[in-house]
Amino acid sequence: MDVDPTHHRRGVGSALVHALCESIGDDGIKFLFVATLHPSVAYEPYQRTRSFYEKLGFVYVLAEHGFVPETNPIAYYLKVFEPS
Repeated sequence: MDVDPTHHRRGVGSALVHALCESIGDDGIKFLFVATLHPSVAYEPYQRTRSFYEKLGFVYVLAEHGFVPETNPIAYYLKVFEPS
């Protein structure tokens, strides 16, 4: 999922994530993972991406270096849904 950069900072991404979380939470799903570029790579657009997910309650839980080049490591973020 991606929002065109010309529409960043307008609430579009947050609305999309909130709608997704509400929908899958209603289906009994307990966890949502997202993957993005690892924080060890200082590339500004992905620093904003990680900050966006963290503000929405996602927590950094895992790094993957095994199947991708070291110059492009992946960070996984997790959001846990509380039972209703």
